[in-house]
Amino acid sequence: MPVQNSIRETFFEECEDLLEALSEGLGQIAESETDAETVNAVFRAVHSIKGGAGAFGLDVLVQFAHRFETVLDKLRNDEMEKTPELMRVLLRSGDILADLVEAARNEEDSDAQSIAAPLADLDAVLGTQPQEEAPPPTEFEFQPMTLELDGLAGTPEDPVLSQFSIFFKPGPDLFANGHDPVLLFGALEQLGSLQVALEASALPSFEALEQTQPYLAWTIALATEETETVIHEVFEFVEGLCELQITPLGNEITSSEIEAPPLSATSDVSQAETTAAPDQELAQQIPERRGKDARRTPRPKEQKGPRPTLRVDLDRVDRLINTVGELIINQAMIAQRIGELGLPSGDEVANDLEDYKLLARDIQEAVMAIRAQPVKSLFQRMGRIGRGHSKTREA
Repeated sequence: MPVQNSIRETFFEECEDLLEALSEGLGQIAESETDAETVNAVFRAVHSIKGGAGAFGLDVLVQFAHRFETVLDKLRNDEMEKTPELMRVLLRSGDILADLVEAARNEEDSDAQSIAAPLADLDAVLGTQPQEEAPPPTEFEFQPMTLELDGLAGTPEDPVLSQFSIFFKPGPDLFANGHDPVLLFGALEQLGSLQVALEASALPSFEALEQTQPYLAWTIALATEETETVIHEVFEFVEGLCELQITPLGNEITSSEIEAPPLSATSDVSQAETTAAPDQELAQQIPERRGKDARRTPRPKEQKGPRPTLRVDLDRVDRLINTVGELIINQAMIAQRIGELGLPSGDEVANDLEDYKLLARDIQEAVMAIRAQPVKSLFQRMGRIGRGHSKTREA
């Protein structure tokens, strides 16, 4: 497959997730009070579709998405009140946007006339006359811009930063799932100025260490222009795997008032608190679980909110399922052969075989869960069918 076609198909695959988020967000807005985060999420979905469509020269899709996001922008900036008529237009526009994406994916022709009526509805809620505007640039072009040079001679104005105190204590499952606190601290550093202090008071003597238990925690001071929501997004991949407290301190400072240098994303965490360095080095040398202690890996706790997803070709998933099936058969055959040997109870080989059996079953369950498909998207279509039927009856 040519590179351009591959990128184009990737765009349409991403549109599926964006349209699902759009439909879900519009449903939440229609059913409850207008939530700023939900409106922003809907706006970002439409904006992302418009940007990708512009890269591939899908002019009609770009034109409609541009007008759609204009309405959403006014709604999120409180320049427009949510009314039944507005929600009708937004829900209908979401359906039209999905149709345009599907038509573009199938390389079906769409002209400006096909979106004239939906555009007129959007113009009506905007309180403007139908526009005959040209769509935004559909290719990546350089646009002229004016550079303000007055500030070069002086010191730029310091941005106002909000201060947060963050307490972070990993749980056992956090490390079992391959997460690293240092990477989280590096992501926080990208948001502003960071100071990290190690809490090692719970660390016992070497003889009393339990390999599966984390003993370290960190107190973090962050000064940033971002909101508390953005900080939570840094930890969204470890939500439910740690103890986390984010406390706004309520006082604002400027960047020039920050005395301590930020933590480098590549630096060792022990630099944040030099007095705790020996204890931390000791903790980092704790060996991973082996033998009988590793028979059953703790399952991660249920996470709240949206989870990251990865698109994989179904043929690869099917091959993986078949391979796991062969693994289960192989395990059963080995168990039969060992059973024929008449080994005594408690023999190490029998114990190892039991470990093998448990791990094989865990892999089988996980792979079968990957193959399962959610029915959420199916029921989301019911709302569109109902809106279409309602419009037909009104006509």
